[in-house]
Amino acid sequence: MIVLLDEFPYLADADPALPSIIQRFWDSGAAQAGNLKLLLCGSMISQMEELLAERNPLYGRKTLALDLAPLSLREAVQFVPRYGPADQLLTYGAFGGIPFYLQLLDPRAPLRDNVVRLLLTSTGSLVDEPVVLLQSELREIPRYASILAAIAHGCTKHGEIIGRVREIGDSKTLGPYVSKLERMRLIRIVKSMDASPKERDRRYFIADPLIAFWHRFVQPNLSSITQGFGSEIWEHQIAPHLDAFMGQMFEEICREQAARYSQEDFPAPAQEIGRVWQADYDIDIAGRLLDGSMLYGECKWWEGLVGESVLDGLIERASRTRYGGGNRRRHFILYAKRGFTVALRRRAAAEPDVILHTPKSMLRAVRSPRPNGGSVAAHGRAALAQRARARKRPT
Repeated sequence: MIVLLDEFPYLADADPALPSIIQRFWDSGAAQAGNLKLLLCGSMISQMEELLAERNPLYGRKTLALDLAPLSLREAVQFVPRYGPADQLLTYGAFGGIPFYLQLLDPRAPLRDNVVRLLLTSTGSLVDEPVVLLQSELREIPRYASILAAIAHGCTKHGEIIGRVREIGDSKTLGPYVSKLERMRLIRIVKSMDASPKERDRRYFIADPLIAFWHRFVQPNLSSITQGFGSEIWEHQIAPHLDAFMGQMFEEICREQAARYSQEDFPAPAQEIGRVWQADYDIDIAGRLLDGSMLYGECKWWEGLVGESVLDGLIERASRTRYGGGNRRRHFILYAKRGFTVALRRRAAAEPDVILHTPKSMLRAVRSPRPNGGSVAAHGRAALAQRARARKRPT
């Protein structure tokens, strides 16, 4: 028998004795004797973790814990199969990979109509979603909301957030708030890949694309939304600025893509993927593969074609960073909205450690080896063998 209790934290709030009742029943041996499978599910991440913590009745009794992450890009875009590749990435950049959000999309309607219906009307299913998320788990909602808003508007450092949120006077006060938001998977706390363990230069980013999109475009226009001007908000406030918003979101999408699928382009999966920033340069993608080689990447959500200067700049920055310094086994990967110049495509065809990706190629799960001067990315056993031979010479 399988028994599934969904949104278990709500049940425990209604009857605080419930975890103890389950503990007593489980310890009696009746569940094992009856071959019972008990599944406890909940969307409030921090409360689910708390229920299984050491001081609580259910501690030590779980046989399996599954943390269901958002869907990946390739999984999420299956909700809008009729969209073109660029619009599929835009949809992922706006709604992310939460299945609940994605199932609300009308795959027959354009992205504009879905955004207006779900986010830019007073009765839209997601128009108040960030507020609902905070209300479900938190008490000091205005303060958490202010911190999220500050991060969404580009305050990525401790000092910048403190300067924006007046109620928080120092880093010590800010710490518990950002830790809670990180546990809720609403923000990411990131260090540069070249930082030493003792360095404290951490930066903060919104982890959920919908939350970022809401703070950038919905929250500032809530008054106009209540007046029924959703279409006008899209036309004047969103469409002209969507590519600028997507620029930073595209970087995160590409980092996720590299972390999940680097083995499709190179001989080994990724061991770690992140970014590098210094005072005078940054690297969008920096990582190490399981075979010990290094990966560096650049992401351009441009209308124009990306040329050789972008690759040359990436190679130059990779030679300067402490991350992977001295490692001559280096790969380079470029992502571009519109594609690449003929000169860069020819160069990539001749250099096995250079990979080029467009939205179309990012969404293809299996690609065949490129012919001479043909396809953007090389894959398959023959291509990998060719790369292994080429890798014997210094990059």
